Order: sequence, then C-alpha cells, then structure tokens
Amino acid sequence: MPQNRLQDISVIVVSYNAHDHLNVLIPHLIEMRRELAIEIIVVDNASSDESVRFLREIETEIVLRVNSENAGFARAVNQAISVSQGSFILLINPDARIESGVIEELHAFLMGNPRVAAAAPRLLYPDGRMQSSRGTFPGMIVISTHLLGLKKLMPRDETVFSGPLRILGGFFKQYAKPEPVQTVDYTTGACVLLRKDVLEELGGFDEQFFLYYEEIDLGFRMQKAGYRWVYLDGIQAIHEVAASSRRAPLRPYFERYRSMVLYFRKHHPGWRTVLVLYLTALSALFRLALRGSIRMFRIDPGGSWRSEKEMLKRLVRLRREI
Repeated sequence: MPQNRLQDISVIVVSYNAHDHLNVLIPHLIEMRRELAIEIIVVDNASSDESVRFLREIETEIVLRVNSENAGFARAVNQAISVSQGSFILLINPDARIESGVIEELHAFLMGNPRVAAAAPRLLYPDGRMQSSRGTFPGMIVISTHLLGLKKLMPRDETVFSGPLRILGGFFKQYAKPEPVQTVDYTTGACVLLRKDVLEELGGFDEQFFLYYEEIDLGFRMQKAGYRWVYLDGIQAIHEVAASSRRAPLRPYFERYRSMVLYFRKHHPGWRTVLVLYLTALSALFRLALRGSIRMFRIDPGGSWRSEKEMLKRLVRLRREI
C-alpha cells in the first residue's frame, strides 16, 4: 500500500532498555507493512543499552522520539498519540509478537462495534501457555490479597479454570474461564487496539501513573463514559512478561504500589486511599522483617531486603502527597 496515504492504524511501542526485543519486533512490524498500512511510532525512554543506536539506524522506516529522561509509560504513549496519523492506536510492548491478521481482526471488531473503545487478544507465554491479561477494577479484597502476597500463590495460566480455585474467578477476572468475546474492565497494555478519538475525548493516559495502573485508570474512565473494553479469546499474541522491568527491579516495584495509591486517591478518595497506603507500608515492613530474619540466619545471605527498606522510605515520602 502507498505509504503517503493516511494510515488507519498507528502502532506505538514504548521502549526502555529493550534492544534485544526491539531488534526482533520492529523489523517484523516493518515487514508487516507489505500487507497492512500501519504507522510505526517508537518512543524510547532514555535507554542506556543499544536501543537508540538501533532505532537511529532504521529511523527512515519509523517515527522516532527519544526522551532525555525516563518519562514513564503513560507520558510516552501520549507523546506518540500526539504525532500519530491513524484513527486507531495499537499499543504493543517490545517483548510482544503479533501477526498482521491479528491486527486486522482487532480492527474489524472495533469497526463493527462503535461503543467498543478497546479490543485485546488472548496473550500467550512463548511456551504456549495462556497468560492472565484480563482484569477487574481493584477493590479492597483484590488489593489486600495482592499486598499480603496471596495472589502470588495463584497459578498464572489456564490451570486455574478447573478445580477448587475456580471460585476466585469472581474476584479476579483474569482467573475466570474466558468467553470468546468478553467485556472486561481492562486488559494489560502489552497488546491492545484503541480508538484514538476516544483517547482524545478522555484526555489520553493519565501521566501521574509513571508505570502500572495507567490502563486500569483508562478502563475506568472509558466505562464511565459509556464505552466498552473487550477481550477476544479467539485472537492470539505472544508476550514475554516484564522484559524491561527486570532490568531495573526496584523502581517498578515502588511504582506499582505508588500507582495503586494514586489510583485510589483519584477514584476512591478518603479512607480507602489511606488504608491502601498503610497496607502497602505494612506489607513492606513485613517483607523487610522477614528478609532481615532470613539474612540473620544466613539462609539467603544475598537477599533483597534493601528493596523493601528503600520501598518503605519512598512510601513515607508518598504519604505527604496524599
């Protein structure tokens, strides 16, 4: 297709130290343009690896923005949306893989359903297992199980659909057996097609969320505005989870909890926000004490107790913002 025509789909990739994944994804997207008129926009958040060098080499094939500092996911996406030409925005993580047919099916679904503002495929791990990508808006039960570490005990794939654990599907939508076409509160932003006009109507992603909860907040605002977010189980994409976060483990750890508190402050102000903040601090204290005990008895001399200690300090600073 001619590249000078207004492309209907803008593919947005936000990158942070993800060179190895970009090196696979971006050439694949460029090759995909033989079958589909897509615009490719990459925003790099001040990577320190070879990402920028690689992207500069193929700059004629993409729209590139390189930030001088890590602007966070939400702001980077908004930067890309502001220069995009498409009527639809495909968000895709550097560690995700998608085929042109999947994009076409997502696009066709949105075209046929005007009140659906977001459509997402089933996500699979590279080994073929199903990934939990659907979610329900967090309430106190969900948040408590997360902060107490109980959620980590849940299987991360479809093995939870049968047996006694299936009762938890009522609380955690990602653990409920999926329907072929399912309206959900939100899905992970690793791979989702969005209507640009709805994003602009809602003011884009909320940039106070540096990392995590930005798609939950967007889903909440979409639902209030009368739009739907749909999960399509018959369409599949591959996703390797948290490839960038593993390269900077402490900050994502803190930002997840910071975003949790900010989400409650925005949508559930009052006692719930304060309770979530103190539950988060108690969780960090408990883990700090536990890891300190383990370190004392030399079961795990390396440990990672400094993460919890730093987390607690940052939470104390965050309390002043609430």
